[in-house]
Amino acid sequence: MRNYLLKRVLQIMPVLFGITIITFFIIHTAPGDPTSKMMDPRMTVAEKMRLKEKFGIDKPIIVQYVDWISEVVKGNLGYSWKFQRPVAEVMGERLLATFYLAAVSLLLALLIGIPSGVISATRQYTKLDYFFTIFALVGISIPSFFFALLLIKYFAIDNSIFPISGMRTIEASSWPIGAQIKDIIAHTVLPAIVLGLGSTASFMRYTRSSMLEVIRQDYIRTAHSKGLSERVIIYRHALRNALIPIITLLGFWIPGLFSGALIVEQVFAWPGMGLLGYQAIGDRDYPLLMGVNLFLSFLTLTGNLCADLFYGLADPRIKYD
Repeated sequence: MRNYLLKRVLQIMPVLFGITIITFFIIHTAPGDPTSKMMDPRMTVAEKMRLKEKFGIDKPIIVQYVDWISEVVKGNLGYSWKFQRPVAEVMGERLLATFYLAAVSLLLALLIGIPSGVISATRQYTKLDYFFTIFALVGISIPSFFFALLLIKYFAIDNSIFPISGMRTIEASSWPIGAQIKDIIAHTVLPAIVLGLGSTASFMRYTRSSMLEVIRQDYIRTAHSKGLSERVIIYRHALRNALIPIITLLGFWIPGLFSGALIVEQVFAWPGMGLLGYQAIGDRDYPLLMGVNLFLSFLTLTGNLCADLFYGLADPRIKYD
């Protein structure tokens, strides 16, 4: 296991390096730059060049990348032009909010999606199976921003059940701890439902498909012939063998929650990494945008590595040399 883990970690490093090259060149070759909003039509060419020099974008793009990656290797992600602060510091303030929202959304998806998929598979072609199938289809098909607006319209505007935006009420810092926790939970409900809907639907579909394949295997029929209870057969034998595709989906879906949070956080004004990335795109804040993309790339590669490691826990036959 140790050798396999070390080998995979060493493989991640060049892949991450290649991703930074592609991302850096795509970002810097896009139309516009940070000085576009600052330039006065009456500015001279020399003044414009001095402004570009101030941000370091007057150099060739290859030189800019070498300067950036040299600082990243030292642990310095750069300096945000928009916030006038180190990128690591700006991201650190938003990271916890996004982790919290993604964790709640993923927990909802796992607690609802997997059991629903199991029930749908074990009661195939029943009304309950059709209900879950339709729910999964709607969950995958509906755009997240549209679903978010529907929830805001009904639960926040029409009925004032949940807050409309943000992570907490402005004056909540002076409230008792219990009231602050309730306030954060109330702000979390709507964005967590929106972000977790697609995940729930996907887990439901994959679980149903995988379970249908497993429960037709010979060893399941053998378990029935031995007189084992239906619960033991389904949840101890069948589900464990059906987890492999679900673990694969989970490895990809964890970073997908963070990238999908860009739209959800923008709609709900949630102070997380998604909203930060959206602001960085609009402001052409290259160091901050590269920091966000580097984080998402690392999370994607780490998610794939974790999925490979979890395969061995789900299936003891899988060995790591």
